Amino acid sequence: MITVGRVSPSSSLAEEAADARSPHQRSSDEMGWLPPSPDGIAMCQNSGVETYCKRAGTPEPVIVRYFLLSTLLSPERMLEVARTHWTIENQLHWVLDVALLEDAARARKDNAPQNLAIIRKLALNTLRQHPAKGSIKTKIKRAGWNDDFLASLLGHVR
Repeated sequence: MITVGRVSPSSSLAEEAADARSPHQRSSDEMGWLPPSPDGIAMCQNSGVETYCKRAGTPEPVIVRYFLLSTLLSPERMLEVARTHWTIENQLHWVLDVALLEDAARARKDNAPQNLAIIRKLALNTLRQHPAKGSIKTKIKRAGWNDDFLASLLGHVR
């Protein structure tokens, strides 16, 4: 049975300052409502991270993510760990899916999925390293429309 609770406001907290549109995060190291860990699992700490975004005129839902930790972390460090996880998601996986349509790929046989994943990541790194202004999608379109730009992209590979 899983019990769901809220980050306790009386526990030691770390709150991240943000502007009006960006997400606010709060971490707590006190999760007394969580049942003890099952036998055989070395767990040092339970932690929760609340994320919410303040926007004018719209109530935003609070998203609470819970972490079972094998090391002791301060609430400040816990926020850093949570942000780092989403940085990876936003800088790699989301871009691969949206810009390079990775989820729409139909290659399923033998090593084709792994080979195409490597090619997509190489292409993404090449597009990111190119000094031209614009988003990844814009650079892809520009390379398709302009052979000189495509040649400069391929010449930029090191």
